[in-house]
Amino acid sequence: MILCYARHNCVENTVLLFVLTLTKNLRPTKFTLSSVLSSMSTFLPVEQGFQIQSWVLKLGFK
Repeated sequence: MILCYARHNCVENTVLLFVLTLTKNLRPTKFTLSSVLSSMSTFLPVEQGFQIQSWVLKLGFK
């Protein structure tokens, strides 16, 4: 679902659903993280992108 929001440029919904996923202690996949990063890169501040990047590194994705 996150990917669907990201593909349709629904950045706010993408981020909200991603945060909800994290609050439910669900581990995001590399596909989820890349979708969120891609979606955020054009609309949100760089700092928020760095937060997602830190998740990528923390989870061991490259």
